[in-house]
Amino acid sequence: MLVNLSVRNFALVRELDLSFDTGLTVITGESGAGKSILLEALSLVLGSRARREQTRPGEQQCEVTAEFNIESSAHAASFLAENDLSDPTESSRCLVRRTARVDGRSRAWINGTQVNIDTLRTLCTPLVALHGQFEQTQLVDPGTQLDWFDDFSVDPKLREQVRARYFAWRNALSAFELASSKAGAQFNQLDLLQYQVEELEDLDLKEGEFESLRQTHKRITQSQEIRQLLRESKELLSSGVQSDLSVLTKTLSRIDDSDKSLEQAKQLLESTKIHAEECEMYLNQYSNNLDIDEHDLEKIESRLNSVYDVSRKHRVSPDQLYERAKEVHDQLDELNSAQEQLNVLRDLSEDRRTEYLAKAKMLSEQRVDRVPQFCNEVVQVLEHLALKNVRLEVSFGTAENSSGIDSLEYFVSTNPSYDPMPLGRIASGGEISRIALAILVVVAQRSNLPCLVLDEADVGIGGVTADMVGRMLRTLAQNNQVLCVTHAPQVAALGGTHMHVYKTDSEEIQVVALNDVDRVDEIARMVASRAVDEESRKYARTLIANAQS
Repeated sequence: MLVNLSVRNFALVRELDLSFDTGLTVITGESGAGKSILLEALSLVLGSRARREQTRPGEQQCEVTAEFNIESSAHAASFLAENDLSDPTESSRCLVRRTARVDGRSRAWINGTQVNIDTLRTLCTPLVALHGQFEQTQLVDPGTQLDWFDDFSVDPKLREQVRARYFAWRNALSAFELASSKAGAQFNQLDLLQYQVEELEDLDLKEGEFESLRQTHKRITQSQEIRQLLRESKELLSSGVQSDLSVLTKTLSRIDDSDKSLEQAKQLLESTKIHAEECEMYLNQYSNNLDIDEHDLEKIESRLNSVYDVSRKHRVSPDQLYERAKEVHDQLDELNSAQEQLNVLRDLSEDRRTEYLAKAKMLSEQRVDRVPQFCNEVVQVLEHLALKNVRLEVSFGTAENSSGIDSLEYFVSTNPSYDPMPLGRIASGGEISRIALAILVVVAQRSNLPCLVLDEADVGIGGVTADMVGRMLRTLAQNNQVLCVTHAPQVAALGGTHMHVYKTDSEEIQVVALNDVDRVDEIARMVASRAVDEESRKYARTLIANAQS
């Protein structure tokens, strides 16, 4: 509910601080006293467009502050918490402030934190329904109409199930889209990776194979030279080195001396003979193992050419190609795993959507079933408000949101010669006010309406009809805060709180809460439309007394 409203330098208002109670508050005053200016100030703080002429002449900016109690507004409390805008000391309190400069710039704050206008509107839309004779900000909004119709017609548990399943679907869809977006660039490389893997699998290069091929190729191409060198080496060993070592051994053996140096020389010589013999043995082994088939050269060269070709495509050296094959395989495995996970997320999203649509269809069926009863009850109320022959229809459209698969709009005709049209397109502001009032009265017993502000809902009516309007407003205010600007004394007499708007001698707007005595005089003025006398006061007292019944 709206608790306080502070206005500074707005139009003809220099400084104004108002407090509001629950129930029905009536606001009265002479024509031109400034009642509409108060509603314009409230509209500004709720997020309406700022205009240069709204700033008081001679000032640079105007300012409007509204304080709300959001204890009964779960939507507002949730919005504040989700956006880290809650009052840290009192969670049920919400302070909204808006300033507008003469240069057209404006700023807004929620609980001291600066926000943009869209955020301000999102918060305030469920807090205040402002309905003027020539401006309807919420009562003609299809989204609000659907919410109020649902309050009247459908199972609240089913509504919550639809809402929960919608967000479960949207969360699953968001997870799928996020994963798809992150993997998108990688998936663009999937075909290339598959091609590369197939190419590397066809090559089937083994670890160390390239080096082995290269060495074998080198050996084959140098086979003649290798054989010649082997022959020369073995000949030198057998006929040269070993023969000389044998001669040297025999020569030294003829020296008969026990000198240690000589003994060491003999031992080293013997060791050298052994090493030479071993060298010859290994060379023979190498020669025996050197089974070179020159006919394999073409096959080896073809294999090497394939390795070189693939390595150039992958921009790595041939000796790195084996590791590159493992790397590409790993990348493809990761992508395939990501694709599988993406498929799981997609399937989950589709399942959640199916669950949502099933519940939304049930909700839609309930709505259609309750349309006749809703329309009949609204039309009955309208007859009491001096609007006869009214036709009310509920038009359904398609949607897909947390409210289900339906959009909804009220179509009304007040003239039998014309087909029903959307509520917001009805020409008469007074008719809109009464039709909207009738709808609100019908849904009020079940609806969680916000603070409702009505500007001249009683326009064009009087007498018994005005009394009926006032009583409906009072009934509406039993569960909701209602602020009503009125020119009807019958409506004013039914208010729980009575505020009077007037202009001072300096043409400044002031607002006062009337006590019992002043209230009688104000209603007497409204009755007499002239100077208040005892007769008009008597009638005013009668209206106030009758209002208690």
